[in-house]
Amino acid sequence: MKIKSILSLLLFSLSTISFAQIIIIGHNDINNYPIYNVRLTVVESNKTEQSLNTEKKPGFKLTLNFGKKYKVYVQHPDCPVMFFEVDATNVPTEKQTIKMVHELDIPFFYKNDEDVDTSVFTKPIQKIYFDGVSKMISDTTYINRFYRNVIKPQKK
Repeated sequence: MKIKSILSLLLFSLSTISFAQIIIIGHNDINNYPIYNVRLTVVESNKTEQSLNTEKKPGFKLTLNFGKKYKVYVQHPDCPVMFFEVDATNVPTEKQTIKMVHELDIPFFYKNDEDVDTSVFTKPIQKIYFDGVSKMISDTTYINRFYRNVIKPQKK
């Protein structure tokens, strides 16, 4: 009887762990129009965790695990390679049973556009982290500051 209880507890623990996840839903556009055929590469500790292509969809859905810090590279042939960060390292164990869904919009830019400063894309376009309570959030201060630098200042 004791073995049966241990197995039940183990099965429950495993099901809870597999439920614990972060889901990132992204919407891709360029000049407010959907963009397709975006390639995504999820990297953690310089190792590729996942790769996918949106093909005929203007968005994507990624499932990530707690306890890691990810860089998610997004690329399209007409656009500079960009990436965003997801920091899931500071989620307390007791909060890891919550399914955390986070949506974000990713504006793409043409790499040959003379008004776009492509050098800014060496930094993350967005940063996502745990809010300390129950969900993943975007660092809106960082995002606003970042996107102010994408368009080159107009010369007078």
